[in-house]
Amino acid sequence: MEKLLSTGDAAKVLNCQPQTLNRWRHEGKGPRYFKVGRLVRYSEDELKQWVDNNSHQNTIYKMN
Repeated sequence: MEKLLSTGDAAKVLNCQPQTLNRWRHEGKGPRYFKVGRLVRYSEDELKQWVDNNSHQNTIYKMN
């Protein structure tokens, strides 16, 4: 079984504040997480996959 990270540890990996992960979780955004009882945990693999899936090459948006 892979190691699961706390919100604080996951925030360090993503270089953001734990409050940002909390907000994303409540907004339905951000990386997938697990609930272990009342605890929120993040998988290192899920964090990597989320970062990979949210990479962009430019900031140009297409308008329809």
